[in-house]
Amino acid sequence: MIAMPEEVLMVSRGCRVLVGISAVGASVLGLTSMTAPAFAADTALIVGASGIPTPSPSYVDAAQNLYLDPLGYGSYTPQVVTTPEQLYPFTGPNALTLNNSIPQGVTALDTSIRPQLAAGNKVVVFAYSQGAGVASQEAANLAASPNPPSPGQLSFVLIGDPSTPNGGILTRFQIPGAPPLSLPSLGLTFSGAPTTNTPYPTAVYNEEYDAAGDSPQYPLNILADLNATVGFLTQHLGFLSLTPAQINSAVKLPTTGGNTSYYMIPAANLPLLAPVRLIPLVGDPIADLLQPDLRVLVNLGYGSITNGWSPDPANVVTPLGLFPTNINPADLVTALANGAVQGVTNALNDLKTPQLLDLSPLSPFLSGLSTVGFTPSATPSLQDLLNVFAIIANTGSPVTPANFGSQLLSLPKVLADTGTALTATLAQYDAQLFSSQLASGNVLNAAGLPIAADLGVAPFVAVVCAVFPVLEAVATTVVQAEQLVGLVPNPLTYPVPAARAASTTSASTASTKPVTAAVTNTAPTTPVANTAPAAPVNTGAPVTSAIKSLTPTGTSAPVNAPVSTAPKASGTPAAPTGGLTTTVTDSGAHAPAASAVTGAGVGGGTRVTGTSGSSGHSTASTGLHRAHG
Repeated sequence: MIAMPEEVLMVSRGCRVLVGISAVGASVLGLTSMTAPAFAADTALIVGASGIPTPSPSYVDAAQNLYLDPLGYGSYTPQVVTTPEQLYPFTGPNALTLNNSIPQGVTALDTSIRPQLAAGNKVVVFAYSQGAGVASQEAANLAASPNPPSPGQLSFVLIGDPSTPNGGILTRFQIPGAPPLSLPSLGLTFSGAPTTNTPYPTAVYNEEYDAAGDSPQYPLNILADLNATVGFLTQHLGFLSLTPAQINSAVKLPTTGGNTSYYMIPAANLPLLAPVRLIPLVGDPIADLLQPDLRVLVNLGYGSITNGWSPDPANVVTPLGLFPTNINPADLVTALANGAVQGVTNALNDLKTPQLLDLSPLSPFLSGLSTVGFTPSATPSLQDLLNVFAIIANTGSPVTPANFGSQLLSLPKVLADTGTALTATLAQYDAQLFSSQLASGNVLNAAGLPIAADLGVAPFVAVVCAVFPVLEAVATTVVQAEQLVGLVPNPLTYPVPAARAASTTSASTASTKPVTAAVTNTAPTTPVANTAPAAPVNTGAPVTSAIKSLTPTGTSAPVNAPVSTAPKASGTPAAPTGGLTTTVTDSGAHAPAASAVTGAGVGGGTRVTGTSGSSGHSTASTGLHRAHG
């Protein structure tokens, strides 16, 4: 892995500062000798997600405020770990494949963990999405090593975890007797160590209907598949822009034991209806009319009527199946009848106070992008979206016109690779799956599981590996053309708000608080250039719209207030369940709908979570969006 840049990386938590220092940087800062990094007593290693190789200060702040602090890790000093976090072709046509990115990330994380453990320090690893997959594999490697770390010294907090045993997209296709689903043309294999069966205390948070960590258990339900695919956009990108109230509403899932606790954050609305809500005037009434019954039908894809997650133990690897066998037909009929009545009531309530345009479905997507460094502002623009997609398509590196048009020229190969995966490769996998099930004497599974697997994976792969690359290629080319005529900064990179700029000048102007040197990662990979600090975390300042845009460098968008810099109390961290709602999932009840609470997450927007079957949808402090009982 490349070394941390020679700059001061300020984390806006008054008593903590990270400094990446190379040999040259050490002499510039007047340090005559630095043979080994200095370690704090307790360290929180912060790992990024796909497209976020080096977490920004806003990412770190949100991770601590929303997850680490409530779990008892408030006294731990944050340290950013740079990992590849690439996913061909989602993060660009020249990106590493997931099969190559994750092993390099594991090496980088291991390089950061071991010196801390050797020094006798306690370590908690926070990781998101692909980073959570990296952390899961590292935990399994450490547990199986000749001298494994003590469970009292190492713990993990993972969000949006694709390696979740029951629901993770990387584990859902691990069918006994059959090889793991592999798409070689995309470098994507649905395997890896599930987040379970290690001795290390671990808390895993997923959002309902997010395909990454909550993929349907019964993918013959095409409604559930499509809903989860849209949920990857509306749910998966928003973990660091949730409110504390939303996270506290998380349902603790049942397990068969072990040191890992699993939490599911309920979704207020079906992602599948998000496009409908964007229809002017009639979008919300139509969506709220359909949602109660549609939600019941979608939930059947998880083996439930009331919840969009599997009722089976969360720590047991649960592959996809054909049909749920635990559904009482009478309960289903009753739920649909009640849903029809509720839908009419909700639609009529919407019509009493018509809304010209509900942009709230876009809010989680855009607010989540602020974790990579963009400054949320009140008014979205097409240029903001172009900038975002262009940077994602360049694996986080600055966008320049030097390779003008290359993204478009790469599209035929990208689409060919995706097409191969969805046709020839899936056909080959189907044949293997058919043969393995037939050999075990299960004729029904032999006929049905290949179809279920195709329906479960095809929509997700099509969106991530075809739709997004096309949007990114177009955006990159437009941005490059704008750079050539001076309309867009060259290079285009993550914005550095004025409030942050002063903290990146030199060590002499940095805080005099204790400083720790970031561990230099040595895992080989392609260079990733994302070094500019990003927007501070919104600590609850009101927003004026349900949608937030992303403002490039040089604009006058206001900078959000930084998070509190009050030092955290020291002490032993609480167990992963400390301070969190741990509702038993047998009842499956969601938290009751409540008034919106603005939290410390990135973006600062709020969403109301309603009871199961309700149609409470996203809200902002403008009060434009309502919650129905």
